[in-house]
Amino acid sequence: MTANRKIVEDIYAAFERGDVPAVIAALDAEVVWAYPGPSNIPFTGVFSGVEAVQRYFDTYAGQIAETESNRFGTEAFVADRDLVVVLGFEVTKITATGKTYNAPFAHAWTLDDGKVTKFCGYYDTAAMSAAFS
Repeated sequence: MTANRKIVEDIYAAFERGDVPAVIAALDAEVVWAYPGPSNIPFTGVFSGVEAVQRYFDTYAGQIAETESNRFGTEAFVADRDLVVVLGFEVTKITATGKTYNAPFAHAWTLDDGKVTKFCGYYDTAAMSAAFS
């Protein structure tokens, strides 16, 4: 296992236990966090710097209903030099609408000197957008 893959696996473990500060600590100060998607999904966009990424997590958390039916899982990690790609799935209920989306994802992580410098999350945004409508 590469060092970068281990760092990314640790990020997912932190996220799973709700330890957002540990996720933030793994980021470079100048990180670029991209989450492309339609504007009706409140947490889409490009976020530059750790403070902006913290706001992303705050916005995301404010949209998600606390329910045992929510699921988030990883299925594969692929690492090549400074890039780690993670495939997985998310099943999430939206607070405002009460609707649930079930979306596969691909996350691309770029690391430099042990810190995340870039993240891009690719989802089935049609499913997510429908849950927000």
